[in-house]
Amino acid sequence: MSKSTPQAPLAVIARAPFHIYYEGSAFSVSAKNRVGPFDILPGHADFLAYLSPVRSPLIRAPSSFHLRSIAAC
Repeated sequence: MSKSTPQAPLAVIARAPFHIYYEGSAFSVSAKNRVGPFDILPGHADFLAYLSPVRSPLIRAPSSFHLRSIAAC
C-alpha cells in the first residue's frame, strides 16, 4: 500500500504590503491580532486579519509546521 499525502483544505497567504511570508496550502492557521487569538479551520469563511507583530502565526501545512515571524507593517 502506498501512502498518499493528504491535501490541505485551506489556501493561505500571510503577507505584509511588500513581502509574502507564506503562501501555500494548510490544514489550519492559528494567530493573534488586537482582538485576541484566533484559529482558521477547514470550512471557515474567507478571512482577512491584521496580525499583531509580537507573535507569529502557526500554519499547519501538509509537510510540516511553519512558524513565521511577521514584522510590523
